[in-house]
Amino acid sequence: MRWSVLILLAASAGAQDEPEPGRVPTDLVTLGELTVAPLPGDAEQALATFVTAHGKHKRGDQDGALRGYLAFLGMPGREELPPRYLATVRRRVAALRREVAGRYDEALALYRKDGGRGIAALRKLADRYAALPEGRAARVFVHSDALKAAINLARGAPDKRAAAAALEKAVRRWTDAEYVYEAKRLLLDLGGPDLFAPRDRAPEDPGDEKKEAEQEEEPEIEVSDD
Repeated sequence: MRWSVLILLAASAGAQDEPEPGRVPTDLVTLGELTVAPLPGDAEQALATFVTAHGKHKRGDQDGALRGYLAFLGMPGREELPPRYLATVRRRVAALRREVAGRYDEALALYRKDGGRGIAALRKLADRYAALPEGRAARVFVHSDALKAAINLARGAPDKRAAAAALEKAVRRWTDAEYVYEAKRLLLDLGGPDLFAPRDRAPEDPGDEKKEAEQEEEPEIEVSDD
Protein backbone atom coordinates (compact mmCIF):
# COMPACT_ATOMS: atom_id res chain seq x y z
CA MET A 1 0.00 0.00 0.00
CA ARG A 2 2.80 2.39 0.93
CA TRP A 3 4.60 1.83 -2.39
CA SER A 4 1.36 2.38 -4.29
CA VAL A 5 0.92 5.76 -2.63
CA LEU A 6 4.52 6.73 -3.40
CA ILE A 7 4.12 5.70 -7.04
CA LEU A 8 0.94 7.77 -7.36
CA LEU A 9 2.63 10.79 -5.77
CA ALA A 10 5.62 10.43 -8.10
CA ALA A 11 3.33 10.16 -11.12
CA SER A 12 1.41 13.24 -10.01
CA ALA A 13 4.64 15.22 -9.55
CA GLY A 14 5.85 14.12 -12.97
CA ALA A 15 2.59 15.19 -14.57
CA GLN A 16 2.90 18.65 -12.99
CA ASP A 17 6.39 19.01 -14.47
CA GLU A 18 5.19 18.27 -18.00
CA PRO A 19 5.86 21.32 -20.21
CA GLU A 20 2.87 23.08 -21.69
CA PRO A 21 2.77 24.22 -25.32
CA GLY A 22 2.71 27.92 -26.15
CA ARG A 23 -0.49 29.94 -25.87
CA VAL A 24 -0.60 31.31 -29.39
CA PRO A 25 -0.53 29.50 -32.76
CA THR A 26 2.87 29.43 -34.41
CA ASP A 27 1.39 30.58 -37.73
CA LEU A 28 0.29 33.82 -36.05
CA VAL A 29 3.00 35.90 -37.73
CA THR A 30 3.95 36.09 -41.38
CA LEU A 31 7.56 36.99 -42.04
CA GLY A 32 7.94 40.24 -43.92
CA GLU A 33 10.59 41.36 -46.36
CA LEU A 34 13.98 42.59 -45.24
CA THR A 35 13.94 46.38 -45.02
CA VAL A 36 17.09 48.43 -44.47
CA ALA A 37 17.08 51.78 -42.72
CA PRO A 38 18.68 54.55 -44.81
CA LEU A 39 21.90 55.91 -43.34
CA PRO A 40 24.18 58.78 -44.34
CA GLY A 41 27.37 57.57 -45.99
CA ASP A 42 29.38 58.45 -49.06
CA ALA A 43 31.51 55.99 -51.01
CA GLU A 44 34.43 56.31 -48.59
CA GLN A 45 32.25 55.66 -45.54
CA ALA A 46 30.50 52.76 -47.26
CA LEU A 47 33.85 51.18 -48.12
CA ALA A 48 35.10 51.60 -44.54
CA THR A 49 31.88 50.01 -43.26
CA PHE A 50 32.34 47.07 -45.62
CA VAL A 51 35.96 46.54 -44.59
CA THR A 52 35.03 46.57 -40.88
CA ALA A 53 32.14 44.14 -41.41
CA HIS A 54 34.31 41.89 -43.56
CA GLY A 55 36.93 41.76 -40.81
CA LYS A 56 34.32 40.77 -38.22
CA HIS A 57 33.00 38.11 -40.57
CA LYS A 58 36.46 36.61 -40.94
CA ARG A 59 36.92 36.56 -37.16
CA GLY A 60 33.63 34.72 -36.68
CA ASP A 61 31.66 37.65 -35.29
CA GLN A 62 28.59 37.01 -37.41
CA ASP A 63 26.28 39.33 -35.49
CA GLY A 64 28.72 42.23 -35.79
CA ALA A 65 29.28 41.47 -39.47
CA LEU A 66 25.53 41.40 -40.10
CA ARG A 67 25.04 44.80 -38.48
CA GLY A 68 27.85 46.19 -40.61
CA TYR A 69 26.49 44.70 -43.82
CA LEU A 70 23.02 46.11 -43.14
CA ALA A 71 24.54 49.52 -42.46
CA PHE A 72 26.43 49.28 -45.76
CA LEU A 73 23.19 48.50 -47.61
CA GLY A 74 21.62 51.63 -46.16
CA MET A 75 24.35 53.98 -47.37
CA PRO A 76 23.85 55.67 -50.75
CA GLY A 77 27.63 55.68 -51.28
CA ARG A 78 27.55 51.93 -51.91
CA GLU A 79 26.38 52.62 -55.47
CA GLU A 80 29.63 54.44 -56.25
CA LEU A 81 31.75 51.40 -55.37
CA PRO A 82 32.53 48.54 -57.77
CA PRO A 83 29.51 46.21 -58.08
CA ARG A 84 31.38 43.31 -56.43
CA TYR A 85 31.05 44.96 -53.00
CA LEU A 86 27.27 45.15 -53.16
CA ALA A 87 27.03 41.63 -54.62
CA THR A 88 29.24 40.25 -51.84
CA VAL A 89 27.23 41.93 -49.11
CA ARG A 90 23.90 40.73 -50.48
CA ARG A 91 25.19 37.18 -50.76
CA ARG A 92 26.53 37.18 -47.21
CA VAL A 93 23.40 38.74 -45.74
CA ALA A 94 21.29 36.07 -47.46
CA ALA A 95 23.53 33.33 -46.02
CA LEU A 96 23.38 34.81 -42.51
CA ARG A 97 19.61 35.13 -42.78
CA ARG A 98 19.31 31.45 -43.65
CA GLU A 99 21.09 30.61 -40.39
CA VAL A 100 18.82 32.94 -38.41
CA ALA A 101 15.75 31.49 -40.16
CA GLY A 102 16.84 28.03 -39.05
CA ARG A 103 17.09 29.18 -35.43
CA TYR A 104 13.71 30.88 -35.74
CA ASP A 105 12.07 27.68 -36.99
CA GLU A 106 13.71 25.72 -34.16
CA ALA A 107 12.41 28.22 -31.61
CA LEU A 108 8.88 27.91 -32.97
CA ALA A 109 9.09 24.11 -32.91
CA LEU A 110 10.23 24.31 -29.29
CA TYR A 111 7.41 26.74 -28.46
CA ARG A 112 4.86 24.26 -29.79
CA LYS A 113 6.09 21.72 -27.24
CA ASP A 114 7.30 23.89 -24.36
CA GLY A 115 5.95 27.43 -24.23
CA GLY A 116 8.37 28.66 -21.57
CA ARG A 117 11.55 27.48 -23.25
CA GLY A 118 10.22 28.47 -26.65
CA ILE A 119 9.54 32.04 -25.54
CA ALA A 120 13.03 32.24 -24.05
CA ALA A 121 14.51 31.20 -27.42
CA LEU A 122 12.30 33.65 -29.30
CA ARG A 123 13.25 36.46 -26.93
CA LYS A 124 16.94 35.88 -27.66
CA LEU A 125 16.26 36.07 -31.39
CA ALA A 126 14.23 39.26 -30.94
CA ASP A 127 17.08 40.89 -29.03
CA ARG A 128 19.88 39.75 -31.34
CA TYR A 129 18.22 40.23 -34.71
CA ALA A 130 15.84 43.15 -34.30
CA ALA A 131 16.75 44.40 -37.79
CA LEU A 132 15.73 41.14 -39.49
CA PRO A 133 12.17 39.95 -40.23
CA GLU A 134 12.82 36.86 -38.08
CA GLY A 135 13.78 39.03 -35.12
CA ARG A 136 10.75 41.26 -35.54
CA ALA A 137 8.46 38.24 -35.82
CA ALA A 138 10.02 36.74 -32.69
CA ARG A 139 9.27 39.98 -30.84
CA VAL A 140 5.61 39.78 -31.91
CA PHE A 141 5.43 36.22 -30.56
CA VAL A 142 6.95 37.25 -27.23
CA HIS A 143 4.52 40.16 -26.85
CA SER A 144 1.53 38.14 -28.05
CA ASP A 145 2.23 35.29 -25.62
CA ALA A 146 2.50 37.69 -22.70
CA LEU A 147 -0.64 39.63 -23.59
CA LYS A 148 -2.62 36.43 -24.17
CA ALA A 149 -1.60 35.28 -20.69
CA ALA A 150 -2.81 38.60 -19.26
CA ILE A 151 -6.13 38.26 -21.10
CA ASN A 152 -6.66 34.73 -19.77
CA LEU A 153 -5.92 35.87 -16.21
CA ALA A 154 -8.24 38.87 -16.50
CA ARG A 155 -11.12 36.73 -17.75
CA GLY A 156 -10.90 34.39 -14.80
CA ALA A 157 -10.21 36.98 -12.10
CA PRO A 158 -12.87 37.45 -9.40
CA ASP A 159 -11.85 41.07 -8.75
CA LYS A 160 -12.72 43.01 -11.91
CA ARG A 161 -11.09 46.21 -10.73
CA ALA A 162 -7.76 44.54 -10.07
CA ALA A 163 -8.07 42.56 -13.30
CA ALA A 164 -8.65 45.76 -15.27
CA ALA A 165 -5.63 47.44 -13.71
CA ALA A 166 -3.37 44.48 -14.52
CA LEU A 167 -4.73 44.17 -18.06
CA GLU A 168 -4.27 47.88 -18.73
CA LYS A 169 -0.65 47.60 -17.67
CA ALA A 170 -0.18 44.62 -19.99
CA VAL A 171 -1.75 46.43 -22.98
CA ARG A 172 0.55 49.41 -22.48
CA ARG A 173 3.61 47.16 -22.19
CA TRP A 174 3.11 44.54 -24.90
CA THR A 175 2.43 46.94 -27.75
CA ASP A 176 3.59 44.60 -30.56
CA ALA A 177 1.16 41.84 -29.63
CA GLU A 178 -1.48 40.50 -32.00
CA TYR A 179 -4.19 40.50 -29.31
CA VAL A 180 -4.30 44.22 -28.54
CA TYR A 181 -7.85 44.71 -29.87
CA GLU A 182 -9.17 41.75 -27.87
CA ALA A 183 -7.43 43.03 -24.74
CA LYS A 184 -8.83 46.56 -25.14
CA ARG A 185 -12.36 45.22 -25.61
CA LEU A 186 -12.03 43.08 -22.50
CA LEU A 187 -10.66 46.06 -20.61
CA LEU A 188 -13.83 48.00 -21.38
CA ASP A 189 -15.98 45.06 -20.26
CA LEU A 190 -14.10 45.02 -16.95
CA GLY A 191 -14.79 48.72 -16.39
CA GLY A 192 -11.29 49.86 -17.30
CA PRO A 193 -10.29 52.87 -19.40
CA ASP A 194 -10.97 53.14 -23.14
CA LEU A 195 -7.56 52.72 -24.80
CA PHE A 196 -8.90 52.62 -28.34
CA ALA A 197 -7.77 55.22 -30.82
CA PRO A 198 -10.59 56.23 -33.23
CA ARG A 199 -8.92 54.40 -36.13
CA ASP A 200 -8.69 51.18 -34.07
CA ARG A 201 -12.40 50.76 -33.57
CA ALA A 202 -14.26 48.13 -35.56
CA PRO A 203 -16.80 49.67 -37.95
CA GLU A 204 -20.28 49.73 -36.53
CA ASP A 205 -23.08 47.90 -38.29
CA PRO A 206 -25.03 50.68 -40.10
CA GLY A 207 -28.22 48.74 -39.43
CA ASP A 208 -27.83 49.00 -35.67
CA GLU A 209 -28.56 52.73 -35.46
CA LYS A 210 -31.55 52.34 -37.80
CA LYS A 211 -32.97 49.55 -35.64
CA GLU A 212 -32.54 51.62 -32.49
CA ALA A 213 -34.23 54.62 -34.11
CA GLU A 214 -37.18 52.48 -35.24
CA GLN A 215 -37.57 51.03 -31.77
CA GLU A 216 -37.59 54.51 -30.23
CA GLU A 217 -40.21 55.75 -32.70
CA GLU A 218 -42.60 52.80 -32.19
CA PRO A 219 -45.70 53.91 -30.24
CA GLU A 220 -46.33 52.16 -27.00
CA ILE A 221 -49.37 49.84 -27.10
CA GLU A 222 -51.34 49.46 -23.95
CA VAL A 223 -53.11 46.15 -23.49
CA SER A 224 -56.51 46.43 -21.84
CA ASP A 225 -57.86 43.83 -19.50
CA ASP A 226 -61.37 44.26 -20.93
